[in-house]
Amino acid sequence: MGLLVYLCIGSTQTGLFLFTSNLLGPELVSLIRLEGSLPLFIQFHLADSLWAFALTSTLYLLLYNEMQRMKLLIIAVVASASFELLQYVNLIGGTADLFDLGFMLAASGLAYFLFSKKLLPCETTSYSSEP
Repeated sequence: MGLLVYLCIGSTQTGLFLFTSNLLGPELVSLIRLEGSLPLFIQFHLADSLWAFALTSTLYLLLYNEMQRMKLLIIAVVASASFELLQYVNLIGGTADLFDLGFMLAASGLAYFLFSKKLLPCETTSYSSEP
């Protein structure tokens, strides 16, 4: 799903987009691109925000019982910030952007809030066959 969102609205200059475009073919990719149909502000920042939200959610769901919740948030924030830093120093493709960083931090915070404050942690229930 994330790849589809990225193909629809993400930057066409990244290695991920170029690889996928070559794999699927430019004709198919041009059919699913939403360029011009969304405000640029959303187009440029939505994919990174969704990625950060998904990362935080996944960490929370997989590691909730093994780690403190705040540590999970710190890991997600450091990972998000690291991608922007790696773009800034040209170690990975893309354009470092403070707005991306801000939106990723907000998305991580939202996921953290939803999982830790509003959604109940999953509990396992033991069912017995005895009457």
